[in-house]
Amino acid sequence: MKKLMVIGLIVVAAIVVYFVVVASIDDLDGLAGEWVAVSLVIKGEKMDPKELKGVKVQFTKDKVTWFMPTKEGDIEPLTGPFRHDASAKPKRMALAQPIFDGLLAQSIYEIKGDTLRICMGAEPPDDFSNRELMMWTFKRQ
Repeated sequence: MKKLMVIGLIVVAAIVVYFVVVASIDDLDGLAGEWVAVSLVIKGEKMDPKELKGVKVQFTKDKVTWFMPTKEGDIEPLTGPFRHDASAKPKRMALAQPIFDGLLAQSIYEIKGDTLRICMGAEPPDDFSNRELMMWTFKRQ
């Protein structure tokens, strides 16, 4: 009876470990979910926050979806590929861009609390200080 109980506890522990690992993989290093744009700086010029109204980005396993307002005021989803490397320093990602269809932006990112910063360029930036690139700031929705 004791052996059966020990085996049962081991099985339960293994199942718990499995689901914890799966949950951490699906979390995409904290990127999973929707993020609302709060700031965009392009080549050192900060965009008016009013122009970012309705702009969101959503990360899933291997896709990124940008939600961008159209001239008519509708929100258009634009979905493309996404991959990330959380082990790189700084963390890196390649993701579809909302502006240049078909091109993957080479980017670095960081998450601090509910804030996500992404710095995009043709090549992966070395750090977040390069003012010649595109710098997005998002808040978790």
